[in-house]
Amino acid sequence: MTSRQRRRRFPTPAWLRCSLGVRREMQSAQPFVDAAVALHLSHPHAPTADVLELALQGVDRRTLVFGQEAEPPSAFGMMVAEVHDNTGLTLEEWGWLANPRIDPKLATALLEIWRDKVWPRFLASERS
Repeated sequence: MTSRQRRRRFPTPAWLRCSLGVRREMQSAQPFVDAAVALHLSHPHAPTADVLELALQGVDRRTLVFGQEAEPPSAFGMMVAEVHDNTGLTLEEWGWLANPRIDPKLATALLEIWRDKVWPRFLASERS
């Protein structure tokens, strides 16, 4: 077995999977999520896109580890949906995920849309 074949047997760690081979240290997104939500609550008339931009200013979103707090119906998830959802779903429809009696198929479908369409737009955006 060649060294090249050996390297292919093991998955590349997330911090190595990046452009130009630059190592990026992963960090918790929680401080940024908390800052965005607090700013949004303290300035309810400010555009949500501006709030997200300010909270994440100068941060490479690809280096942040977001948990379920980033998915709807969390406050941060709803902010991301408001700014980056181009699927035609309303915030009320994203809020259905908060209902404990939601049909599991509907919840799965909504989360698939979130992960396939909305979240990638957020991560790719330079300006939230």
